[in-house]
Amino acid sequence: MWGQRWVWISFLQCLRVVAELLYKTERQVLPLLSTSQSVSLSCIVDLLTMLTERPHTIHLPKFGKVVDPVKRSALNPRAVAQEWISKLESVLASKDVSRLGSIMHEDCWWRDMLAFEWDLRTIHGLDKVKNYVGKNLEDAQLSKFKLHQTGQFAPSIAKPIEGLEWVESMFDFQSKTGRGSGMLRIVQGADGVWKGYMIYTVLKELKSFEEKAGFRRGHGGNNSLLGGAIKGNWLDRRQRKADFLDDEPQVVIIGAGQAGLNTAARLQALGMSCLIVDKNSRIGDNWRHRYRVSHCSAHIHCGSMPNNP
Repeated sequence: MWGQRWVWISFLQCLRVVAELLYKTERQVLPLLSTSQSVSLSCIVDLLTMLTERPHTIHLPKFGKVVDPVKRSALNPRAVAQEWISKLESVLASKDVSRLGSIMHEDCWWRDMLAFEWDLRTIHGLDKVKNYVGKNLEDAQLSKFKLHQTGQFAPSIAKPIEGLEWVESMFDFQSKTGRGSGMLRIVQGADGVWKGYMIYTVLKELKSFEEKAGFRRGHGGNNSLLGGAIKGNWLDRRQRKADFLDDEPQVVIIGAGQAGLNTAARLQALGMSCLIVDKNSRIGDNWRHRYRVSHCSAHIHCGSMPNNP
């Protein structure tokens, strides 16, 4: 299956090269052809372009350089990003989404993962962003925005393609239900005003359900366990928990495949007990019954399991 897929992709790439060559030479060749031949050539070019264009491809606009070379050295990306994110927080606090037009580009993108609502959304265009933020503003209540101060994702000027520059930075925030982080990419218009072009927000943890990591993680000694040694050692408690002798599971997960196991691991790291139900007798039987080998054909980070050493 993968071999056939790559052959098809290579074929499309060859078509793309042909389409680009035809497009470059079309104006020079058309005057030498008859009417029917020129129409046929134009149709071929359009067809090849349509076949080789991927529907998810986004053509980035060109806003021009951030500043001219003389002023570039004096530009402070941290100050630019801080001023913009302060304006964003002010707009959200005012609950007046009409003000988003003063800080968001007309052709802006906003990728949201659970920060505004319990779903994954990609919003394109200022009007749609206003509508999305407006209808979820009361429930989300995003606030306390803070830029990353150090590291690779501190405020900086980036140049993703020729003719396009922006100021980008990661940031942290809080919402009504949890804490999250995000990425901003802001561009400067001809009037010198900085506006958001690509914004990404993701909810990373829920308040009161923080991950049992770092100082929150128990070290396993009896004196750190609730009730002390009289309640049993770690193994005794683990077995009682697996058998649900003391309480009922908070979450029931159908399917002990990779997604089910990953979900259970993450929820239990947040302090929530889970019961996984599967029709197979052993964990991993859904792989054993389908594949002859356990080799993962995807990238390792796509097939890894959480909390593995």
